[in-house]
Amino acid sequence: MFAEETTIIESDKDMKFIKAVPFARLLPVLTVWLTGIYPVVVLYVHNADQLLLRQLFFAILISLALSSIVYVLWLFVLKNDLQASLATVVFLFIFWNYGLLYSGITKIGNLQHWHVLPLLLFFYFHLVYFITRIRQHITLKNLNIIIIIPISLLVVMNLVTILPVEYRRMIAAKDHSQSRNKSNKGIAGKNYPDIYLIILDEYASIHTIKEEWGYDNSGFAGFLRDNGFFVAEKSEARYDQTTWNMPSLLNLGYLTGPVQKEAFLDYIYEPNRIKGLAIYDVLAKIDFEEQIKRWNHNFLFKYLIKHGYKTIVLEGLSQHYSTLHIWDADSTFSYQDVNGSDSYSFLIDAFYIELIKKTMIFPFETFFKIDQSCNINYAGTKYVINYLEKDAYLSSGPKFTYAHIMCPHIPYVFDKEGNYILPINENEQLKGAFMPAKNTVNAAYLEQYIYITNEIKSVVKSQMQNKSAISPIIIIESDHGPRPHEVFLKDKTHSFEVFNAVYFPDGDYRNLNDSIAPVNTMRVVLNKFFGEAYNMLEDH
Repeated sequence: MFAEETTIIESDKDMKFIKAVPFARLLPVLTVWLTGIYPVVVLYVHNADQLLLRQLFFAILISLALSSIVYVLWLFVLKNDLQASLATVVFLFIFWNYGLLYSGITKIGNLQHWHVLPLLLFFYFHLVYFITRIRQHITLKNLNIIIIIPISLLVVMNLVTILPVEYRRMIAAKDHSQSRNKSNKGIAGKNYPDIYLIILDEYASIHTIKEEWGYDNSGFAGFLRDNGFFVAEKSEARYDQTTWNMPSLLNLGYLTGPVQKEAFLDYIYEPNRIKGLAIYDVLAKIDFEEQIKRWNHNFLFKYLIKHGYKTIVLEGLSQHYSTLHIWDADSTFSYQDVNGSDSYSFLIDAFYIELIKKTMIFPFETFFKIDQSCNINYAGTKYVINYLEKDAYLSSGPKFTYAHIMCPHIPYVFDKEGNYILPINENEQLKGAFMPAKNTVNAAYLEQYIYITNEIKSVVKSQMQNKSAISPIIIIESDHGPRPHEVFLKDKTHSFEVFNAVYFPDGDYRNLNDSIAPVNTMRVVLNKFFGEAYNMLEDH
């Protein structure tokens, strides 16, 4: 039916318009291209503070290629550029909104992808048939114009909103470059100890794991004490979010004044409950962009660089937040840098995965193994542990190794022996939209918790056996405790309790206490080993 010849009736006025305005000849192609890139631009704009501009450019190129291929195919079939444009636009609408359409349809009935996808394609080809019945050239052209005008405005309006974000990044990069050039790196005459700051993401405190899971992890605390560590068993963080706590730790100061735990939980999980209150406005000022900025350009790295330290970053969270990059570091490793036979790092980017989940490709995600987050988490964690056990001693001179290990944080891919396991409800788990049953997800967390505990024991043993002439400072902390949207908690405030253990070469812990916060732990380190005189802040 699509191969049928159509009779095009053009008015003299219409023909004069086309001849007078060559741009009109590009109307079908522009309509297709702008419709194709709009969903990409919108998703990027809504997450611009977490993404890099190059991610947008690459996604736009892919979208333009897809749009062009579909358009050329319909042009070959229909022999009419305006009809081909409309057929392509309808396809792109269904393609980019498949996830939304699927969600809506499955609420009506218990359907699966193999039901919904054929149904949408059946509907689509009928729409294309009706498009082929439109014979008037002016009607086809006007339909294209009706589409292109609002789409053009929306694309431009969204792109304009990116400019302030990119401008701030440009200024920050310039300021960083000037600051780096002025830094007095390599102060001579001081033999400073190596420093290892090991962050275990979402690692429960000794108290939390006992109260919530009934698991006794006091043996780990005992092991550390036997090896000369101080373990603060009542340590708490002010926030239960990584992007709030890590900038606080690395800048030796909180992002805000004291915050009630319940208020912060409401702000993160149920913000409408505290909108209009003063605390909401206080927290809202420290948005994601500001958190990442303070993380990237933090005080601690600059301070240690000025004191001659080589700085090494092993970062697990940057696989999800592309803008997370500590620029002052001498060397940086991110989880997606791990290469392996089952690791497709060029597809693992969280932005592209989120795009794919919105499209008609999503039903085939499992088949193509597009989302490799679980595999990357497994391989990345293994790599960092191996580095801390074996490679951390290879470089000479004082060095600061910052290792942010995404474990026992989701996805739950380790059993307690360290074997790879198929994640529970993998897609739903990563989307955060669905939580498996308590006896399943909490059991998976505990398995991963036991695994990483044993691995850290191995790291500590290795550190103790490979001491240099100057013994290192070792800090092992969690950024926050297990959180209520990822596991089941009887007491949600347990998400603020953190693990906090410190090793000083001289074993002098008189300035530490059982409730010391991570922020103050770092202040004690600089006071004790670098002669500073920082006052202690509130412990939570």
